[in-house]
Amino acid sequence: MDTKIILDNLAKLTLEIQAIENNKRINNKYLDNNLVISNNQNIMDQVPIIYKIKETENNIGKMFNEINQQIYIIGNSIEKLSITQSNEIQNKLNNMENNLYRETNNNFELLQKQILENYAKLQIESLKMNNILIKEIVKYFDEVKSEIKKAENNIKELLNNHEKENLKIKLLIAENKNKSFNKM
Repeated sequence: MDTKIILDNLAKLTLEIQAIENNKRINNKYLDNNLVISNNQNIMDQVPIIYKIKETENNIGKMFNEINQQIYIIGNSIEKLSITQSNEIQNKLNNMENNLYRETNNNFELLQKQILENYAKLQIESLKMNNILIKEIVKYFDEVKSEIKKAENNIKELLNNHEKENLKIKLLIAENKNKSFNKM
């Protein structure tokens, strides 16, 4: 049963209970005022009212029991539904967590692989640059060595030339001494 129907039935039940209580109050006042009933006809007039009251009380009891049963059924249905939905939500959360975990692991593995690849590329580039640098250094040292050899040869030549010149000067001086000695 729908919740609205239950609430409508509860409202009707409340109205009937109030009507019964009002009827009881009226009957009690009537009985108090008329303690002595003079003829049997008055008692017979009150019998249908008492049956109606009893019937209404029985109907109210039945409705109350039906409403309680409906509330119990709805409560159980809601409980089962909430358990089912809670389990579904928990399963979805678990699946999402597992997917996220797998995705994170995959991303981490890809990142590690990329880092290793980049490191290897850097190492290769470093070796290439190192080889180029070594070749440049060797070439530079060869050039410097060649320049040093040239400078050494120039210095040797200069020294030889200087020695030759010194010897020539010494010879000239010696010749001049000899000539001046011979003139004397």
